[in-house]
Amino acid sequence: MPFGTKEFCVWHVPRTGGNWLHRAMRQSGIDAQQLGPNLHATRLGYLPSHRYNAVIVRDPIAWYSSCSRWFKQYGLSGPITLWFPGIEQADLLDFDRFLLRHVGCYSRMMDEFAPPFCVRLRTENIAEDACAWLTAIGTSFDDIQLLEHPPENVSESSPHELHTDLCDMIRRTEAL
Repeated sequence: MPFGTKEFCVWHVPRTGGNWLHRAMRQSGIDAQQLGPNLHATRLGYLPSHRYNAVIVRDPIAWYSSCSRWFKQYGLSGPITLWFPGIEQADLLDFDRFLLRHVGCYSRMMDEFAPPFCVRLRTENIAEDACAWLTAIGTSFDDIQLLEHPPENVSESSPHELHTDLCDMIRRTEAL
């Protein structure tokens, strides 16, 4: 879901903290609006003409972990299933299986959601990264309000015990 103003656009890859950032920006005095035709518009469905662009990125293992927990909580329905072709119920029972069957999905999502040459805001440091970027592009906002806005719907990094070689393979495959 892209959101922003006439000057900037933030490309929200699902499960990276975009909903939180959108609310925090609005509470800090930025009139950030949803851009594009729908909540999960990709750059292929919405062509921006913004001067500044950013995308929210997340550690790939943490992203897969968050997606896995989402599926366990909400089931195999909703728009998120579109990003995991061929997902099966058995994938939810074994996180290693889930990773191995869907490796490459994170990179495909980044390709679909993020235009080339945009600033990357890290989920793990999203408030500070957003403040630095907004300040650099000359946006007027209450930085203290944005920094103090408590994160919402944040999932822990990874409750899964993973083999080091599997983590290394995922991080190499999903390099940003």
